[in-house]
Amino acid sequence: MNYLLIKKIGRKGRGVFAQKPFKKDEVILRMDKSDAFTDKDMESMSQYALSHAYTLGGGKNFRMKLPEKYINHSCNPNAFDRQGVVRAMRNIKKGDEITYDYSISSDDTWWMKCRCNSSKCRKTVSGRFVKLPKDVQKKYLPYLEGWYKKKFRKHLEALKWK
Repeated sequence: MNYLLIKKIGRKGRGVFAQKPFKKDEVILRMDKSDAFTDKDMESMSQYALSHAYTLGGGKNFRMKLPEKYINHSCNPNAFDRQGVVRAMRNIKKGDEITYDYSISSDDTWWMKCRCNSSKCRKTVSGRFVKLPKDVQKKYLPYLEGWYKKKFRKHLEALKWK
């Protein structure tokens, strides 16, 4: 993929950068899902492996590879992923870091200190979409995974009408 570059970026470690512009909704990359595993397999995985796991829902997961495992979180992301396909959330310029919000379509109990430094930074990132501020949840409704929409249908229906 000569249109994406992995490079070191200070405290974050590494990041993925656009080597060409991407238009809103354009596919940035398709993740390789060949290293699949089940929710049960997660019990014996290392913390590092778990931090690079992607959930497809329904007990299906896969290990992220290069370059996707170096896509950093941002509270003001420019991309989103659905079923392992990363798309531009808005126009992205050549040289911009590709970021997405780790809380989208997430229902895990993890959390981490946020280092995104965006003006919309929430200071912490949670694995619980339903714990995000309501205005952020509404903004992210179009980007949610199908499995997530099914699992939290009642919560999402209430969110749309409030």
